[in-house]
Amino acid sequence: MFKRLLTGAVLALAAGLATSVAAAPGGVHTIDFDNRTAFGCKPGSISDQGLSFSGGWMGCFYAPGDQADFPEPLTSSVMAIGFAPVTMTMTNGNIFDLLSLDLAAGVWTEVGDTTQVTGNLHSGGTLTTTIELDEPFATHALNWLDLDSVSFSTPIPSNAYIAYDNIVIRGQGVPEPAAWALMLGGLIASGYMLRRARQLAAVEA
Repeated sequence: MFKRLLTGAVLALAAGLATSVAAAPGGVHTIDFDNRTAFGCKPGSISDQGLSFSGGWMGCFYAPGDQADFPEPLTSSVMAIGFAPVTMTMTNGNIFDLLSLDLAAGVWTEVGDTTQVTGNLHSGGTLTTTIELDEPFATHALNWLDLDSVSFSTPIPSNAYIAYDNIVIRGQGVPEPAAWALMLGGLIASGYMLRRARQLAAVEA
């Protein structure tokens, strides 16, 4: 009897911890915009696959079969934003790590123009780098951790577009209230089973 209860307690504890891990946000994700299969633009802020981009007057998606005025041939769908500095955040507001991203010159951007990329750290302070915008896309490994947001300055002229693809992020942040409830439930069940097992072991002894 004691062994069965002890086994049940261990399983309950494992289930509670597994649930908490599954419920907590995280993991590495690549935002590649390949869910977009046709050209389309939207004024103001724009969101896709868990990321939000704000500040740009116009954001556009370009697809290989419908690339409109994109300045280079496309082999996959991409996003470009112009007309103003752009700020990138997680749609759910969590902090995140920016591991790498592909950037290129978009519409009206001259090859060789640059954008200043600034990461705003959750603990305060910033990380900054200047990236040259070329054709075709180039991958930039940043490995910036614990960010609230990342901003991109607009290259000259002020209506020039920056093109984005394959943004690799790792989600961070605290679990949602529902996740905390699941964690607490698992731990309470584990504690009850362990206590019950000790009580029965004392009786059997």
